[in-house]
Amino acid sequence: MPFAWNARAINDKGLAVLGERVAGDSTATVLEIAHPPLYNILLACSFRLFGEAPAAARLLGVLCLLLTAGVLLLIARRLFGAQPATQIWLTAMTLTAVNPYFIQYALLVDIDTSILTLCMTGTIYFFIRLVQTNSTGNLLATGLGLAASFWAKEMTPPILLAAIFFFLWPYAGLRRALRQTTAIAAIGVGVFTLTWCLFCAWTNVPPLGFVEFTLLKKGAAASPFSHLPKAGLKIKSMLYWLSPALLLLFCGYVAGRIKALRVARRLEGQDFLLVYVGLMFFYTMVYIPSSTCNPLQKYDYPAMPFMVLAAAAGLHRSLPLLTAKTALLLLLVGVALFCCYWLCKLPDPLLAVSVNALRFRSPASLLLLLPPLVAMLALKKFRPTFTWGRSLVLAAGLVVLPQNAYVTVKQMSDYTTSPCWENYGERGLAQTIAYLAKRVQPEHELVVRKDIGYYLNGIAGLENMRWWYPMFRSELQKMKEDFAAIDASGAIAYVVLGPYDQRAPARQVIQPHFTLEQVFGDFEIYRRCE
Repeated sequence: MPFAWNARAINDKGLAVLGERVAGDSTATVLEIAHPPLYNILLACSFRLFGEAPAAARLLGVLCLLLTAGVLLLIARRLFGAQPATQIWLTAMTLTAVNPYFIQYALLVDIDTSILTLCMTGTIYFFIRLVQTNSTGNLLATGLGLAASFWAKEMTPPILLAAIFFFLWPYAGLRRALRQTTAIAAIGVGVFTLTWCLFCAWTNVPPLGFVEFTLLKKGAAASPFSHLPKAGLKIKSMLYWLSPALLLLFCGYVAGRIKALRVARRLEGQDFLLVYVGLMFFYTMVYIPSSTCNPLQKYDYPAMPFMVLAAAAGLHRSLPLLTAKTALLLLLVGVALFCCYWLCKLPDPLLAVSVNALRFRSPASLLLLLPPLVAMLALKKFRPTFTWGRSLVLAAGLVVLPQNAYVTVKQMSDYTTSPCWENYGERGLAQTIAYLAKRVQPEHELVVRKDIGYYLNGIAGLENMRWWYPMFRSELQKMKEDFAAIDASGAIAYVVLGPYDQRAPARQVIQPHFTLEQVFGDFEIYRRCE
């Protein structure tokens, strides 16, 4: 989505620019409004304060991550008590800091990893207060939080409503579940609809613009559950991004809650986190089209704070039984295994193994669980009173730090703007941008990926340079028609093929008029023949 482009226009011309129409078409707006523009407006404020630069755009995501962390502390205090909550929260923040998924995605200029996560986390905080107090004020606050979440992005908040209902039903009965879920939905949808209509009347934005995008381009693009066969691929990719250690910690917490439920026969407030995380993963695994969502991409991000909090809670429950001697031993085991991976010349201790296992179905996939399993055996050796489950949870937590810290450094080494397990690192993006910046002219037109176009437009003198994002992801005849339509005047000077493009048919389309000039990592730069 052209978030940076829209924010730059709002910063320059004000909110009225959102309602500007394309010449000759009274229904199409100049700017693409795929979702409610709250994120665009906040991004424009960041540009106004700190200048129109990538750092200013990324600052908003970092700020949202910090605010989300603060709300997460409030949630932890509500669920676990003041003193344990601080320790659990600090553990959760440590797991967040050493995992490349959380930090790298917070730097994305995108809705899901910034304002949406913050709004939905805040809504969950007020809902947990509602569960504990059953007060009208918290009911109203939850509904208003839902409205703010709709303003961030209209597609994801319904998952939160579903989680509220499916938690309240066994927790407080069907009648209360229906009553409170309906009230929260009415407040959230009602406030959002009213404020959205007023905003559209003020800015002349088409009221149903983002609805059309959601239903026709996302919702109707594929029927529900049509992507279920790819769910296994997504589960495997969790091992790549979140690491086996973090997943084992989370699973350990889930197992502990199941055991507690078998005894108490009653849900607690913390169980809502598991319902919410489960529904989020179910939604993104089986529904979101694969053409718009790589496995474990940004759409899962709003659930991640609660997954980490749950993992930290499970680890904290086991730590009082751990001695300093055993903890030191486990850390040494983790460091030793990390060194073994490094000596085997694998680019990343866990990630390289998992990539090879996923792509080539290699027996090396067994190495994914080797560090926590070896540490678990060592723990049982020195503390035989520990159960196997508790030993596994502790082992997973204590080997995650030496492995994931190295992974984080590797992930930050390149100019990544769209990280996913398929294009880890995106080699050559920074060099591609620098190369084009020295050669393109304001009158040139380019076919480049959106983020490259945004960066080039941010360079002095190239603000008005026109670019088109690639159409090289469809069948050959469609590519030819689309490319001929935009290159009718012969103004396109450069074409850049990236890691997502279908390169073989794309070359058939462009090579009669373009020649390969340079290759930087995953990017090929083609220049029009003289």
